[in-house]
Amino acid sequence: MRLSALAAAIAISLCSGSIASQEFRDFSKMNRKDFDALSGKEKMLAPAFLAHQRFLKWGRISAAQRRANAVGVASAALNEFRFLRELPSRKETPQLRSAIRNYQKSIAAKSTGILLLGEWITLMARHNKVRPRQIGLHNLRFFEFSGFVSINGTWKPNSEKQLFPLQTSKIECRRELRRCTSATTTIAYSSLVSVVGLTIEDWHITKWTPGEIVAERTYTMCFGYTMTISLRKKSAFMFRRPRAWRGRCKSFRGKPQVFRLVDGRKIQKRYFSRAFKQRRGFYHPEFRKRIERLEGNFPASTGSSGKQKK
Repeated sequence: MRLSALAAAIAISLCSGSIASQEFRDFSKMNRKDFDALSGKEKMLAPAFLAHQRFLKWGRISAAQRRANAVGVASAALNEFRFLRELPSRKETPQLRSAIRNYQKSIAAKSTGILLLGEWITLMARHNKVRPRQIGLHNLRFFEFSGFVSINGTWKPNSEKQLFPLQTSKIECRRELRRCTSATTTIAYSSLVSVVGLTIEDWHITKWTPGEIVAERTYTMCFGYTMTISLRKKSAFMFRRPRAWRGRCKSFRGKPQVFRLVDGRKIQKRYFSRAFKQRRGFYHPEFRKRIERLEGNFPASTGSSGKQKK
């Protein structure tokens, strides 16, 4: 089970408002109007399952279903992190309350067995990092035939860190139409959700020689884009340059940037390798100790490069 895109809207609504003091409030006596009037910090103190049942009315499902869904994704995450030993379910069992208490201890929160909304969101964010959505990224592919060129890969900036590295692009160019079309699929991760996006762009070909294709993106607002495909090296580069900083473009200030099309499989491997290293800290402390003891009993083999017996 996974936190759905619904949580993005929930998180936005919860984070609105000024920060107020953490005074006690009886959320069971509140209606949705009272809850909406609270600051974002105060909303985080609400019991998570009650909040989903009474205040966070997203979609057309009933209040009981909303509560059960919140219980279900929480129990799945607690089971993943070894706080809950029984199979995940949408029922509020004594075992679930015990698992919540142990989870609260692990994050240095008050161990009550009642999961607060802020704690629920933290738990879901951790679960999303451990179980991220994956797409198979293309290796670098190039094809050319009779005025048609196709190239696949992943755009990677030469200098800046890439905000959303998990993306794959396919570019097709037709000489007789003087046009290239690019389709890019991206997974954008935040602390709560992962969103799959698709963009399709047209490029006007300004130059086509036996050695290269040069094309300009036909519609841009804040940046200008020039793409160069080397027919001899079977590679592609993209140059992004800032345009006028007016209106909506004020928040997109940046320096000129060069991107190159690379093998997406290498990007994917590095990304999920880092994610795997982060996940251990989310698990039950006792489970982590047992894993460390097991690793101590099975040291890494030196392989063929290690010392050889005399």
